[in-house]
Amino acid sequence: MNTLWKTSVNKAFYGFLAYTLLSGIIASIASWADSASSIASFASGKADFSLFDFSTLVNLLAIVGFVYYFLGIKGMRDSAASTPLAEGTAQMYTGTLIGLIGSIVRIIPFLGFIGAIVSLVGFVFMMLGVSKIKKLKELNALAAKGAGQLFTMMILQIVSFVIDIIMIIPFLGEVICFILSIVIFIYAFLGWKNFSNSELPQA
Repeated sequence: MNTLWKTSVNKAFYGFLAYTLLSGIIASIASWADSASSIASFASGKADFSLFDFSTLVNLLAIVGFVYYFLGIKGMRDSAASTPLAEGTAQMYTGTLIGLIGSIVRIIPFLGFIGAIVSLVGFVFMMLGVSKIKKLKELNALAAKGAGQLFTMMILQIVSFVIDIIMIIPFLGEVICFILSIVIFIYAFLGWKNFSNSELPQA
């Protein structure tokens, strides 16, 4: 089971990195590029009515990353079922499933707001799961440090979702979310990298 645990943690690591990179940093750049392209098309008198743009492609790839992350969390939950990690990984699995649904709904036209709310709920569940895991005495020092970094990253992700949802000042909100996405990616990398050193504790 420890082999399954290690494989699943690494899968969650790479899947979440892909998701955060694509849905955060690259998605922001893609959105600005599409906006600039639309403005240029309008200025030249050639309206752009395309339904598929660079942002859509990036969002679809981000979902692929999230699916890989989801499969990693599922493997973690299954391998930790009879260990002290069971409760935390089960809560992370629930949050990841909700988050996956939210990510899919977000790219559906006119349902982006609902999808963002669902994703927010998912990350709250994930944060609660990580919170339980980081308190376990069975974790070695490096894994515990990684869990703490992942907890911080989840909080920042939730803040980013809230800013994206309310978006009182559009451009300023986008800039703040972009900066947060860079910080989130760094914390995600460090957190999952350190947590990958964890061993599956005995039941």
